[in-house]
Amino acid sequence: MLQLRLAWRNLWRNRRRTFITIAAVFFAGFSIISMRSLQTGAYGSMVRTMVGSHTGFIQVHQKGYWDEKFIDNSFEERPELREEMSSVPGVMGVSPRLTSHSLIAFEDRSRPAMVDGIDAEYEAQLDIESNLIAGDSKPGDGVLIGQGMAKFLNVEVGDSVVFLGSGYHGMSANALLPVRGVVRFTSPVLNDNTAFIDLRMAQYVFAAPGMLTAYAINTDPNADLDAVLADVTQVVQDTSGYEVMGWHEMMPELVQSIEADSAGGILMAGILYIVISFSLLGTFIMLAAERKREYGMLIGLGMRRGQLMRVAFIEASAMAIMGAALAVVITRPLTLYYYYNPIQFTGQAMEALREMGMEPVMPASIDWSIPLTHGSILIFLTLTISLYAMISIKRIQPVNAMRS
Repeated sequence: MLQLRLAWRNLWRNRRRTFITIAAVFFAGFSIISMRSLQTGAYGSMVRTMVGSHTGFIQVHQKGYWDEKFIDNSFEERPELREEMSSVPGVMGVSPRLTSHSLIAFEDRSRPAMVDGIDAEYEAQLDIESNLIAGDSKPGDGVLIGQGMAKFLNVEVGDSVVFLGSGYHGMSANALLPVRGVVRFTSPVLNDNTAFIDLRMAQYVFAAPGMLTAYAINTDPNADLDAVLADVTQVVQDTSGYEVMGWHEMMPELVQSIEADSAGGILMAGILYIVISFSLLGTFIMLAAERKREYGMLIGLGMRRGQLMRVAFIEASAMAIMGAALAVVITRPLTLYYYYNPIQFTGQAMEALREMGMEPVMPASIDWSIPLTHGSILIFLTLTISLYAMISIKRIQPVNAMRS
């Protein structure tokens, strides 16, 4: 207890030195935590936009379908299998899909599009109701289209569009369907190039009664994806001809992109750690030099070197903890703000992100592991560097120190 009191008093004897050390730790923590929170939040946004909003974090389909996405690689619908997969812990919903391609035309304009047959009762990925701009949230006997496609074709709710495509086993797939709703999807791919019709209507139009191309599975955000994937595979393994894939396997290019960008972020964090290390080392060298006479006098008066080293260690620990804690506390409201109000990209950056199929926003991550991890690293780094002061105490000669 006496050593704690001595350490605390020593901190405020020279407030300037203490504030410099705390500020150095704080600014390093603030920079690194903010940077990594924005990076991690951007990765989460990419995954939600490109995977969670449509494809599903897990997908069950016919073997070979992912390599050749043709309607001929479909399988018979099995409601009992969907029920079994829905009961797996961590699964939030299982969406039956029949996906094909068609040319969609209105008057003198046309656009090739992906046509998704969905069952509104079981749809777990598409948040249609909250993103609905006009019309109905269910396709019924018509079609739901994205805002981008509606703008390109110049159609409104109530207009009828023509579908020209190829169905199951080469059958003709032509239809005239009214636009029942216009939806603004966060994914540019869905917004500009996808149309949604009722699953039964899709099976009729594409001459594929009772057929599906995939079950898209949505998972709980807090669930262990690998564990859920293993459980779903266990359910499906008794059925021959099916394939279960997680989003990491379905989209390896997205995984590689995230890993490459994350490596750059870790490298930048490493550079910041090196900079703060030299800054802290300079601070502790200055601290040891300024207090050399004080340390020599205390040792000369009979204080043991071990006790003095413990006091110095407590001082360093207090400054490290205060700086890191301040960084964690200050960055928290900042990350919360940018989580609910993401940074919006404009101009060329917006166009580039949309071309890659990503939403042009950068939200922050509010995962506590980011500030706690980097705060702990800063504390460990500061305490490691503070060993210089303790080594100085161990080597100090009281007589020479008091004469300095």
